[in-house]
Amino acid sequence: MAACLLSCFVLIWTLGSLSAQNYKLHERLSSFDVALTACSPGNLTTIATQQETDDIISLISRSLSPSQSQFTLWVGLRRLKHQCVLPSLPLRGFKWTDGSGAESQPVPWSEEPKETCTTVRCAALTGLATGGAVTHWGLIPVTCKNNYGFICKLPPGTTEGETQTGTNEEERPTGTIEGEQTKIEPTIDKYKTPTPEPKTEKPMLEPKSDEQPKTEAPMLAPGAPEEAKPTPSPCAPPSVPRSRSLTPHPDDSTQLTVECWSEDQLLLRCYGRPAVWRLPDDGAADLTTLCDPCDAGFTKNGSARCVDQNECEGPTAPCSRSVCVNTVGSYRCVCTDSDGIQHAAASPACTEQETDAHTNLLSGILFPVLVAVAALIVLAVIVAVTVKCCLIKKKKKKAEKMAMKDSYETDQKAAA
Repeated sequence: MAACLLSCFVLIWTLGSLSAQNYKLHERLSSFDVALTACSPGNLTTIATQQETDDIISLISRSLSPSQSQFTLWVGLRRLKHQCVLPSLPLRGFKWTDGSGAESQPVPWSEEPKETCTTVRCAALTGLATGGAVTHWGLIPVTCKNNYGFICKLPPGTTEGETQTGTNEEERPTGTIEGEQTKIEPTIDKYKTPTPEPKTEKPMLEPKSDEQPKTEAPMLAPGAPEEAKPTPSPCAPPSVPRSRSLTPHPDDSTQLTVECWSEDQLLLRCYGRPAVWRLPDDGAADLTTLCDPCDAGFTKNGSARCVDQNECEGPTAPCSRSVCVNTVGSYRCVCTDSDGIQHAAASPACTEQETDAHTNLLSGILFPVLVAVAALIVLAVIVAVTVKCCLIKKKKKKAEKMAMKDSYETDQKAAA
């Protein structure tokens, strides 16, 4: 009996711990990386369990206004470059950013990711609502630069004041699930990137006793576009020795292209906890060695690693009369004998093989040339003989004509 009571107590304590997560929904439109940083010390939410999914859908339903029919929100699901889409998996090859590695329960996808391994993609939760209740939802793969609202998942015991957002009225989340208690605040009007619309006035909140009332932001004129806010970078501008130029991305200050004097170009992105400059393989960049030159025969890839260069695939063939074989940091020119054994290009075996090949090549060319020359000579002789015969025959006929004429004239004179 005591063991049964103890087991029940442990089960109730475990369920209570699982439901003690804080989920906070933020209406501020942000890119994926900015939203991920804003959720610190927590993370963008996961939907790896049925209980977690029910909590998130309930939070969205309570936060929607009756007039809303569609929503799109960031969740903590991303696929980095060089990680392939796998249609057979529930998450299609995407990974949770909290590092849990959970493969997750089957999650519906409103749009299947394209099968690729070369582009970075993030997942957003989108759906439809009727009367303030979610009726349909699923995941969509989009570029991480899109601006959506987002849902943060904070560790148990973390209060809203400890996050990087939600500390002022303008960025305060619209709904909170904390344990089994639900706190509903003014509903939001948009979750996905819309065309610019005039802002609606928010109801004034009563200030605390130790705070002064905040001045309300001026209303935009109807139809006036909302002023674009630049994406802040949580990382300081890097200092890279032996770099020729550092070029920030024109639309996203969290991205930076480093060009080294060795003509290598590397892409850096600022994200993570703590936020640092990272390479495309998701590893933190060592700025002190980022532009160090590679040894001869090696070249630097996009992850700043020196990898072997295949000299045999260059624009010019390094082995003109033999086969090129790539080696680590270099290459070899070889030939293969009749037994299939490879020899160095400068070895006697390759020299004899090359001489034999050259002799065979000459003999193969010389014989047809001699035959052609002989045929031309015979043809020329035949033509010459034919022409000479024609000339002799023509000369003979002319002589006969002259003789006949002289004979006729002689006969005429005799008759006279």
